[in-house]
Amino acid sequence: MAKRTTPLAEKLFYPAAFFGGLLVGLPHMFAALAPAQALGLGLLFWIFFATKPDAGRAVAGGLLFGIAMATVRVPLNAFTPMATVFFFGLAILLGLLIVLPLGKFCRLPPLRGALGWAASVALIDFLHVTFIAPFGTAQALGLPWVSYPALSSFVALWGWASLALFCTGLGALVALLFFKDARKRALAALLAWLVVFSGAGFLYRLSAETGKTVLAHAVGFWSMPLPREVLEAVQKLGTDMDTLPVVEDTPVFSKKLAQGKEAFLPDKKNTGTAPDAELWVYPEFAFQETRNDYTFLLFEKMRSRLKANELVAAPWFDIGLGRNSLSYLSREKQGQAYTKRHLVPHIEKYNRGAGIPVLEERNGISFGALICHDDNFTEIANALSARGVQVVAIPIMDWAGVEKIHPLSAVLRAMEGRYAVVRAAACSQVAIIRATGQYAARISAGELKEQGQAVLTAQIPAGKSRSLYSWWGDIPFLLTSLITVCVVFIPKRKPPQNTR
Repeated sequence: MAKRTTPLAEKLFYPAAFFGGLLVGLPHMFAALAPAQALGLGLLFWIFFATKPDAGRAVAGGLLFGIAMATVRVPLNAFTPMATVFFFGLAILLGLLIVLPLGKFCRLPPLRGALGWAASVALIDFLHVTFIAPFGTAQALGLPWVSYPALSSFVALWGWASLALFCTGLGALVALLFFKDARKRALAALLAWLVVFSGAGFLYRLSAETGKTVLAHAVGFWSMPLPREVLEAVQKLGTDMDTLPVVEDTPVFSKKLAQGKEAFLPDKKNTGTAPDAELWVYPEFAFQETRNDYTFLLFEKMRSRLKANELVAAPWFDIGLGRNSLSYLSREKQGQAYTKRHLVPHIEKYNRGAGIPVLEERNGISFGALICHDDNFTEIANALSARGVQVVAIPIMDWAGVEKIHPLSAVLRAMEGRYAVVRAAACSQVAIIRATGQYAARISAGELKEQGQAVLTAQIPAGKSRSLYSWWGDIPFLLTSLITVCVVFIPKRKPPQNTR
């Protein structure tokens, strides 16, 4: 009996599954490598379609894929050992769930299998982020793609979940180009895929901004006083963040003010242009309030320096009541407080807010706010867009590990909601982002650590707001994905046979 020749694909099955996992997970640490996700998913589809493995090999390949993805996706220095094990296990489970349906889809006709699998991966990622992932869309599979806003601007139409659908379909269709019998139809489908997603998104992106402009200032610090309980929780992570110990309830800004150094208070220097409004945003926990009303007296002094078209997004922590809040300051008043809704599990052990959006207006431009972890979730961000908010202030405090992936959430929210975002941060990237997802200005976490403190300034157009996604939410995405998964399993009707 002749010895059976093992095809190359059979030999490469396990290495390809492992290497595909590495490529899919890597962009969560290095966002510029986002196209590697499509390459990794495409490699996975190619190896399954070429070998059509049995159930046992499919499960083993899925575990290898999940382990590889978890190894590069989870920041090992960002959490306690127990939390790291949890996130590592969650990433392996996600990887396994991505792979298992492929065993069935690879036995369908090529194009149907590719599209059906892409829809199933997107649905799995949606369920993972919505019901399991504690860090919301920061753990979404396709999040790194917002590093390429011209390609991923379709999120303003179909939302964050469509990123996983796009990159999985892109990878699978490219993989089909390597199969001679499927090449022609796969090429036509690939072109249609790019038109439906990136083409439609790019056209919608052209109307994302208005003619009104805002002069935005984002303040950044590396050393930052925190509420005691937050400081203790963050220090347990073992990060190298050079956080100042809280020995009194007076924040660093107030110390500078008391010393006569008012560099971080709004000033009246001439900027050379005439924006419609001006906005200052400070990092999370910048001001801390005790029962002596010191912070509010400081706010009064800040308000006295403001021009008629100027606002300050001032985050303050009420130590007595345990509330992490933000108020917009104007020359006329201190606005209604917005209190942080989404708290970081096991770190922020204080009172959460109701999630009611707070709006402020200056010269026909509407302003809103999120606080740090809030920008990893859609409900408040979408409510701001639906109410016509054009510029959103996001005060941030990050720690080592998460400072690589978390800044992408602000870009995603800007693109989804079609509003500009001003990200003022402690120990993370400071950025001013246009409604198109483009950076108007930014300072990386590394640069901020070198400088110690920074004030980033850029003049940007106000966003158009009221994106289609803010109106219809995830309904079109869910319907399309569910219908696709169901339809690909409907057998084709065979033409009637001529019995004559």
